[in-house]
Amino acid sequence: MDEGVQQILTEPLSLAIFAGIGIVMLCSVISNFVILVTIHVDKSMQSVGYMFIGSKTVVDLLTIVLVVPLAAVDDLLSYWPFSNALCDLWLASDITLVTVPIFTLLALSIDRYIHMKYATFYLRFVTRKVVILANVLAWILSTGVFLVPWTADLHRVGLRMDTQNRTLCIAEFPPSLSFTFSALSFVVPSVCMFVVYRRIYNYSRRTTKEFELIFKSLQVNYPELDPKIPFQSECKATNTIGIIMTIFVVCWAPFFVAIMARAIYPGYCCARWIFKAVHWLGYCNCVLCPLIYVSTNARFRAAFAKTLGCINEETYKRKVSVEFEKAKKRRRESKP
Repeated sequence: MDEGVQQILTEPLSLAIFAGIGIVMLCSVISNFVILVTIHVDKSMQSVGYMFIGSKTVVDLLTIVLVVPLAAVDDLLSYWPFSNALCDLWLASDITLVTVPIFTLLALSIDRYIHMKYATFYLRFVTRKVVILANVLAWILSTGVFLVPWTADLHRVGLRMDTQNRTLCIAEFPPSLSFTFSALSFVVPSVCMFVVYRRIYNYSRRTTKEFELIFKSLQVNYPELDPKIPFQSECKATNTIGIIMTIFVVCWAPFFVAIMARAIYPGYCCARWIFKAVHWLGYCNCVLCPLIYVSTNARFRAAFAKTLGCINEETYKRKVSVEFEKAKKRRRESKP
């Protein structure tokens, strides 16, 4: 066993930090896994929209399992105790799994926009195959952003010695390439994503107000009608998407800002500890996403409660049945 790894396991403070990270990772793995199981087995979630959530959940799981443990060891030791091959694999996985979710969320926002504004077209042409293709395209774009400079050897990667004669696992690109990488993999997709979401939000509010006026006029003859029932689910879905995107951008924006600042002012900006801190802030998104799903979606709450034994099978089916009937009603109303 490497002396540094042994040091983590023997020093109380390092061991406590590593154990704390391990507990959070375990909880995150379990919660993300429950999300995937819920999407797979729950009939009320067998829609193409939830496939994007499933794709992002897979990325979060891979990040927690493949990237975070090695990052914790690297940061606690302040040097890389493993092989050069593992260093290359870790850096490649880290870069890819950071950029895939932003393209996935961009595809999700476009999917929701088409679903809301062009419902008939959406029901006819946006199939599971189309969504699978969109998710594959997100992986291709994310991989392609760094694969070209990586294979063209426009970077310095692997084990290097610092001023204290310690081995470091760092990928270094030319400043112009780092700036371009951050812009293409985060800034541009984020701007596009929020532009699309703004259109979703405006269209949702405008449509809801129009139909509420219609329903209020119908209440003169049909007092039992509730003008908010047919549209409150769409508004909740819109708000949920907005929360997911906002939390993701808040978590990862400091990291990409640090990369761009370092590219503009090389050698003068962003100490290594600052860079590591904002990187860990990004990793926190993998922990927060299941909490967002559960707190904003009644179906996920019911599934989590059933998995934890808080409700029985009958109660779970009743809760899901209510949500499923609401979904069917929305689909019937969206048809011409």
